[in-house]
Amino acid sequence: MRMRTRIARLLAGGLTFTGYTPAWLAGQAGVAGGLALVISTVIAAVLLPAQLYLEFWQMWLLITAGLLMLWTAWTLREPQPPLDLSADPSQSEPTHRPYAQVDRWERRLSVTSGDPEWYTRVVRDRMTELVAERLRQRHGFRLATDPQRARAVLGEELFGFLTEPVTTTPDPARLDRLLTRIEEI
Repeated sequence: MRMRTRIARLLAGGLTFTGYTPAWLAGQAGVAGGLALVISTVIAAVLLPAQLYLEFWQMWLLITAGLLMLWTAWTLREPQPPLDLSADPSQSEPTHRPYAQVDRWERRLSVTSGDPEWYTRVVRDRMTELVAERLRQRHGFRLATDPQRARAVLGEELFGFLTEPVTTTPDPARLDRLLTRIEEI
């Protein structure tokens, strides 16, 4: 998990730290302030002979804030899991889901199997929208306004599937033919 996500969860109250008591946090702030005092004194000693002047309290405050931010980032960082060097990288699972939409459609198709009414609402209506948009973009007419021309472009099987009521859900072979035809448009 990235650092800013963890900090955002902490600020939102979703991340709890059981070992960080107010006394411990005050002690850490005191250590940071003391360290900043030493660093500010060294910087002031370096700047004084060069006749450069910087308000000591501003320098101390800036260094304290910087140290506290570094301390917070270091404390909140998530330990990295150990690398498994024995595993074959080509066999590992990807960390992102490149085919999430495919998984979603696969679930939709499996849920609607055998239920023509549900299939019409979940799958066929979306396929009809897709085909109508392709006809509009690539052929310059709309499915609803010019059905005869759409029938000529789509073919009988696809046109019938998109316009007639669904009585049975298509089998995988028919669905494959329909999708191939949609891709050809």
